Amino acid sequence: MTINPDPHRIGDYRVLRRLGAGGMGTVYLAEDVHGRLVAVKVVRPALASDEAFRRRFRTEVQRARQVPPFCTAEVLDADPDHQPPYLVIEYVDGPSLADVVRDRGPLTHANLHGVAIGVATALTAIHAAGVIHRDLKPANVLLPPGTPKVIDFGIARAMDASTQHTLADQMVGTVAYMAPERFQSVPGEPLTVAADIFAWGAVVAYAGTGRSPFGGATPLETATRIMTEPPDLTGLDGPLRDLVEAALQKRAADRPDARQLLDLLLSAGVGAESAMVAQPALREAAQEAQTTFTGRRPARPRRRRWALAAGLTAVVAMAALGLALRPRHDTPASLPPSSPSSSSSPSSSSSPSTSPSPRASFRFAPDADVADPLTGPEVIRANSDGSSSCRYDGELTVTVDRDGVYECGSTGRDHTGDHRISVDAELRTAGGCASIKFLSAEPGSYGVNVCAHAYIVNWYEGDSVEQLGIYLLPERIRLHETHRVTVDVRGRTAAFYRDADEIAVVDLEKGVPPGGGTVWIGGHGDPAGGPAPYRVALRNLEIIG
Repeated sequence: MTINPDPHRIGDYRVLRRLGAGGMGTVYLAEDVHGRLVAVKVVRPALASDEAFRRRFRTEVQRARQVPPFCTAEVLDADPDHQPPYLVIEYVDGPSLADVVRDRGPLTHANLHGVAIGVATALTAIHAAGVIHRDLKPANVLLPPGTPKVIDFGIARAMDASTQHTLADQMVGTVAYMAPERFQSVPGEPLTVAADIFAWGAVVAYAGTGRSPFGGATPLETATRIMTEPPDLTGLDGPLRDLVEAALQKRAADRPDARQLLDLLLSAGVGAESAMVAQPALREAAQEAQTTFTGRRPARPRRRRWALAAGLTAVVAMAALGLALRPRHDTPASLPPSSPSSSSSPSSSSSPSTSPSPRASFRFAPDADVADPLTGPEVIRANSDGSSSCRYDGELTVTVDRDGVYECGSTGRDHTGDHRISVDAELRTAGGCASIKFLSAEPGSYGVNVCAHAYIVNWYEGDSVEQLGIYLLPERIRLHETHRVTVDVRGRTAAFYRDADEIAVVDLEKGVPPGGGTVWIGGHGDPAGGPAPYRVALRNLEIIG
């Protein structure tokens, strides 16, 4: 048998030695052109020959590079077109959590809290960039001096496109750290960030006890325990045990999100304070993550007696109303010159006000293909299915009585090539989101739901919905504020704006129909934001190009 030697160079990187190998490929220690040490992950040949994998790999790397470096190993470079493809990340000189626990046993009290805070900080940053880790486990938590570092976030999704390269009894991920919904997936139901929260609970339990909370003799037995049995948390106590129990809830909706975990950890009393005193870099990273994803300085954690054991679910539910998903700060980008940036709708960077924002007045561009003030059924027709409706009363008011999208209607024409869609949106109730579907043609359509906390980009095909990304806003949208929402389609990408601020640029990875597609507008109900019915007002629809 011929064994291929390790390469001397990979792209512009000089290989020094092999660090290890995993399901995706081989990792090398290398130097860049400036002599900086980096880790280069080279994709294994079976995956490299799969074009579906390469496309997904390209998209996931783009997302991963948006993750702020709070307790994460920064993604520095990648070449999906190289033979074989490779990914370059910050080199972290430290053992993995798996190695430390295997060699030395469970972590001390302060170190355990430090790992819990560090991984929650990393997940806060990862989720804020619209990325799901999918393979959080002790081997992917490194422990250098300073702060824990989480690696390999989001890349596991690229392997989902290449299931022919996994054996029949394997899944992408490590069974002991996989959430129950990973084994009970419904076709078309997207994986959510809640799966990473479950993994956080299992990782912290392992770090504190030296064993998996659902350990079985076989992967099948472990999976069965994850789905049907409570976790074994013997050896954990106090507030941290309460948080781990909350993270390991069977129902995804019952788990806190990463930002809530971080807030609760930092106010968890002596354990958290000990970890922060011992690791000042960790304190800085955690508090900077709090600041970045709230737009305000966090209050200094107060020492207090923890009394959550029976009431944690209620605390988390209350926190969800105020915290939800946390915004990220992007560098604002100007709209293209012909875009409707002259709208007088209130800017997202304006000072917050408790009074409703004035309705936006808007002057249509003379070259608009569609220019509809949405004061009556000229282009978009009113409709109703009973409880949900699209009605006119000087504006188009959308009422949605359930989770998901309710469509008012389309423009009735295909829009081909580059084009821009804009509409003024006002959220009237908590949990209400404005919805724009675009490039709607066989076999599906892209869509963006504009919610109070984020732009959520999806692919709709039949009855299935695939989430392409969650892009958090630098400031939440208040009820009764009016903002100009724009979707700018350019080739195989779409840029999304709120007023003059770019929120995200997304690859149209499902392809662009040669004949273009129609535009639909409507509303979306988000139960995580509030109860039904959900209401949104839409005005001044414009499509150019």
